[in-house]
Amino acid sequence: MAARSTALLLILASALPAQETKTLIPPQKPAEPAKMTAADRIAVLRSQLATLEQEIAYLEELKAQGGMLSQVKKALTDREPEYRVFGKGVTAADINKPRKATLMDEKERQETDEDVVLLVNGSPVLSSEIDQMVFYAKSYPRPEQHAQIMTFVIRSILRKKFVEATFSANIPSARERIDQIEAQLTDGADFGELAANLSQAESSGRSGDMGFIGRKGSDPSLTMQAFSMKVGETSPVIQTERGFEIIKVTELQEGTEPSQDKVRVSTIVASFAGGADGMEELEDALRLVDQGRLMIYMRDREFLRYMPKIYQ
Repeated sequence: MAARSTALLLILASALPAQETKTLIPPQKPAEPAKMTAADRIAVLRSQLATLEQEIAYLEELKAQGGMLSQVKKALTDREPEYRVFGKGVTAADINKPRKATLMDEKERQETDEDVVLLVNGSPVLSSEIDQMVFYAKSYPRPEQHAQIMTFVIRSILRKKFVEATFSANIPSARERIDQIEAQLTDGADFGELAANLSQAESSGRSGDMGFIGRKGSDPSLTMQAFSMKVGETSPVIQTERGFEIIKVTELQEGTEPSQDKVRVSTIVASFAGGADGMEELEDALRLVDQGRLMIYMRDREFLRYMPKIYQ
């Protein structure tokens, strides 16, 4: 990396207009013929600079999407990093194209734990996480709804994994915060007052009230918990796309069938974004998921049918 930075500085320095002293520092190992004109030399340097800028933009994007380049490396086991093909027709626009979910090759399958069914920017998704969602999908009475629900929950898993990686530094403090809130609830504190004063979500202005939600209208981690509770009950700490939450079911509206039921929920959130100031950054991260910017590797091709369409 130090050598690359030095090379970039030399290129930038060489491309600047000559100063009055007319002093130029020639490269130690010129790659161009000695008879190259000044105009040719400038053209070569500009081309090299454009390539370096593309590589830098690519690496910055990987860092932003995966939190740590080491996580990206895990997802690219034995694959030539894409930035190696710069200068071979790849443009910055190609970087921003939606990425398609890819099947692990045989070596990757062997080197990855059997319980890992997906790699999302290098973060593993375990079969147990998927099993919970399959059970949730099968709770719907109509079989034709199962695939739709599975796509809904797979999308949520992708979002959750990406948020975890992006805000990994904030997770311990968020956990400490929600544990302290849970302790106050156990001691008899009022749910609405704690939500109003301590929740790191927009609903805090309504004492935590989220209104009515359906089984497909919110984060599956939240809805699975909410629809397993009775009116008046308070949940344990759960992890959602936003962070750690404690919810309370305050009302039930029964539909003509279970899939049409709705519950009214209040919530207290300890956000991974670290409060109101980070909520915009969190929303930006979730948008990247829906724009097809994740690198997803699947153990089984069967998962492809449940991926959001942008990854298919």
